[in-house]
Amino acid sequence: MKCLEKSSNIVLKGLLQYCYPALLAMGLLFTSLNAVASVPIWDFSVEAGYDDNVMNAVDDADVQHSRFLAAAADVSFQQRWLPRVGSFIGLQVDAQHMEDLDALSSGSVAMQAGLWYSLGRGFSAPTLGLDVSAGWREFRSDGRDHQFQRLRLGLNQRWTTQVSAGADLQYAQQRARDAVHDTQQISIAGHLDWAFLAELHAYTNLQWRWGEVTASARPPNAALVQAAQRIVLDDAASGFMAYRLEANTAALSLGLNARIAASAALDWQIRYIESSADGEVEYQRWQTRFGLLLQY
Repeated sequence: MKCLEKSSNIVLKGLLQYCYPALLAMGLLFTSLNAVASVPIWDFSVEAGYDDNVMNAVDDADVQHSRFLAAAADVSFQQRWLPRVGSFIGLQVDAQHMEDLDALSSGSVAMQAGLWYSLGRGFSAPTLGLDVSAGWREFRSDGRDHQFQRLRLGLNQRWTTQVSAGADLQYAQQRARDAVHDTQQISIAGHLDWAFLAELHAYTNLQWRWGEVTASARPPNAALVQAAQRIVLDDAASGFMAYRLEANTAALSLGLNARIAASAALDWQIRYIESSADGEVEYQRWQTRFGLLLQY
């Protein structure tokens, strides 16, 4: 059974790896045909936050934490082709400054395109979506610079006027300057949104990921050496080694969003991540952020 499961994962990863460039190209072509006919939607965000384990350290002695500031902007064009079929194309740029570990400060640019299809008529009809994205992220730590691609299939539905929910299946891949940061992951996720007041809603997201992660530690660390697929000197922090691991990861997010104007909202989120690999290698990570969101 383990052999069959492993073979299935390899086949699925291979299909996704070679299919997403074609899907992205088709999506960009399809949506750009009528993009000029749609009104652009602009989104902006500025955030401040704290990450208590920015390098995915396994041992407490190696944990590095940092405050951060982040900003993002994206523009998207949406087009309805039929009463139940639509598409979008978008461009996003972002930057993040890690106050206490500047080597992990980064910026990125990405293109995204997608299609959606309503599975029925009426207010509560579920919507099926398929989107692809590709981009480049640049770090002050040169080895972490990477290109990335994602393919996502999602299903969303409004249950009531106050509650909506959805589920996602996603494949993500990145190819870095240093191969220790090359990763592939398959994930599933579920989310729930509850608008318990007219201008205030809570949300939660639970995600499970299977695939590679990178953890950093000071040598020697026998458990990490035995579990690692690849090991190199980490250029983000003096005296650290970077280890690529095959791991199972779970992430839980809880958030609160308050609309303060027609095009503005305040958002607070806390996130917990737990990842485990062979040989009882595991790490935990908490992140919290508070930000201002704008849409025009």
